[in-house]
Amino acid sequence: MTEQLGAQGTVSLLNEYFTLMVECIQREEGMLDKFIGDAIMAAFGYPESHEDDADRAMRAAIAMIRTLTEWNRQRQAEGKRPVNIGIGMNTIMWFPAISVRRSAWISPSSAMASIWRRDWNLPANNTVRISW
Repeated sequence: MTEQLGAQGTVSLLNEYFTLMVECIQREEGMLDKFIGDAIMAAFGYPESHEDDADRAMRAAIAMIRTLTEWNRQRQAEGKRPVNIGIGMNTIMWFPAISVRRSAWISPSSAMASIWRRDWNLPANNTVRISW
């Protein structure tokens, strides 16, 4: 798809996509951690946890798929190709990391690496994979 869109078209597509998806995450009080290429890493339950953080994450995932379905209808009506996604969910612990110059929340790198490796090859067919 990026070859057809070119650099500017790809940036426009990603900006529109990220805006829609982050709204779904934030509506459920999730926190955007970072963008990694075309991937979104978000977390629920930090810096303040809630009893229903897993439910919030699931509602956000469902909203993302519904929002994407509607966006794809609009794209196809404009003669554009649909976008498909895979959503991976996992539970891990986050810890505060504070230095003199910066503070952040981190997770154990081995846990994040294994989640990332597992979900990186998730099929882009608008499905959700969950593990605890």
